Amino acid sequence: MTAGLQARSGLLERAVEALNDRMTHDPHLSAALHELLSALTSVRATAEILAETGDLEAGLQARFHRNLHLDSERLAGGAEALVAYLDGTGGAAREQGLATPQEEVEDWLSGQGWHLAALEGGEAAALEEGIAALASSAARDLARAHVARAAEDARRLPLAAFAAALARTGPDPARLAAEFGCDVIAAMRRIALMPGAGTGFVSCDASGTLVFRKPVAGFALPRFGAACPLWPLYAALGRPMQPVRAQVQVPGPMGARFDVLAFCQPRLADGFAGPELREAAMLILPDPAPAAVGVLGIGSTCRICPRPDCAARREPTILREGM
Repeated sequence: MTAGLQARSGLLERAVEALNDRMTHDPHLSAALHELLSALTSVRATAEILAETGDLEAGLQARFHRNLHLDSERLAGGAEALVAYLDGTGGAAREQGLATPQEEVEDWLSGQGWHLAALEGGEAAALEEGIAALASSAARDLARAHVARAAEDARRLPLAAFAAALARTGPDPARLAAEFGCDVIAAMRRIALMPGAGTGFVSCDASGTLVFRKPVAGFALPRFGAACPLWPLYAALGRPMQPVRAQVQVPGPMGARFDVLAFCQPRLADGFAGPELREAAMLILPDPAPAAVGVLGIGSTCRICPRPDCAARREPTILREGM
């Protein structure tokens, strides 16, 4: 019974986190609600005209009836998409454009087990059918960009050779990058996207916005808004080309711990005359060995983090410590 209550508590906590995250930070939910209100206002205005004007000519009355029908269909479709989105079914919501392009791509990759096996044989064209099925053109563009980068990773870091090196050295991106002559973030990405890898991975741009998220059990990744500023990812972002490693603990009844490795790479896409662009990435490794130094307490994002005494907190939480 206690185990059942604990599981139920965890489910309720995750539900609160998800709903609060959506309501607080989700611009697509806000847009959906605005669309519903717009359609409702239009239906009400048309209905008032028809109810209060008794001598409308037949042609004008038919036009108002047609508008009322179209607006009511728009209202019903928006409501169905919103319900599907909040229920987490995703399909109808994605069809209505309520999922972000990034979410669409991540859902697609999750369905592939995060590993695109076709790329190991240089068969990127085999993935085009799945890409074409994505709901938005932006998602299709992002998916093709990911495939191109993953194909380059597969070419430079052949699966069999990389797996052998990984077994020999462990998940050390710097050593693997030196062995294969690639950049460190490419090695991190390859570690995380190996077949069956139980490793999380996030990357961000210079603004700190998460541009790629591969989750790992027990480590919550925010879907919208900013992540926890204590993540080593952001320490690395401010220290380009310097590795950052830490053992972290997330809040919750179990207090799961992870080893995280973070690294930031700058690039000058437009030469010396252009801006410096930065990409930072973080590997999230579960089941770490006992920490030799202090463990860093982190969260997902402030609004759903229960730590009361965090020096980095930027807004109040809706949760209590120990949930």
